[in-house]
Amino acid sequence: EEGGEKDRVVEPDAQKKAAAAGGKRKAEEAAGAAGKKAKAEGGAASPKPAASPAEVAYVQQVHEYLKKNGATEISKLGTAVKRPAGVPKMKVVFGNHTDKFEVTGEKVSAK
Repeated sequence: EEGGEKDRVVEPDAQKKAAAAGGKRKAEEAAGAAGKKAKAEGGAASPKPAASPAEVAYVQQVHEYLKKNGATEISKLGTAVKRPAGVPKMKVVFGNHTDKFEVTGEKVSAK
């Protein structure tokens, strides 16, 4: 019976610890949710930055390659046309230049 009594004494302490830990998690989740809202609002309000000269040259190279070779998988395109330092990743570039590129699944083609 002593073992059973010890378990009963431990249970309330464990519940208090769990409640305290749960309270901390809720605060962290609330802070995370507020951060997500701020990012979403900030992203929508900020205009797209102008393309850098390196990005403009890269877009021209990729566009020329696609005109010559037709629709190409993004992974193969990445090895064929090297992306300069400071230029965003390919999917971002394609998203910024939807007037020149059409992405279908993992393939990209020139418009």
